[in-house]
Amino acid sequence: MGGVEGAFFLDAGNIWAINKDDNRDGAVFKFDRFYHEIAVGTGTGLRFNFNYFIFRLDLGMKLRDPSLESGKRFIIGSYPIQADHFNLSFAIGYPF
Repeated sequence: MGGVEGAFFLDAGNIWAINKDDNRDGAVFKFDRFYHEIAVGTGTGLRFNFNYFIFRLDLGMKLRDPSLESGKRFIIGSYPIQADHFNLSFAIGYPF
C-alpha cells in the first residue's frame, strides 16, 4: 500500500577538523567554543511511499548561520527572507 506522508524537521550541527594543523579559520574543534559554531535549519517535506522505495521532497530553511558575524547569525529577525536561505532537496529512501 502506498501513500503520501508529511514530515517536519529540525537539524543542527557543523563539521570540524581534528587536525590542529588545519589553517582554516574556526575549522579546528575546541570544546570551549563549539556551541557557538552550531548551524541550525528547519523544514518540511513530503514522502511518497511506493512500498518498495520512498521518494522524499524536502524544503529546508537556514535559521542560524555560524559563518556570519556575531550578532547577525540568526536569519529570522536579522535579514529579509530571501531565496538563498532555502534549499529544495529530492532523495530516495529515508535519511537514516
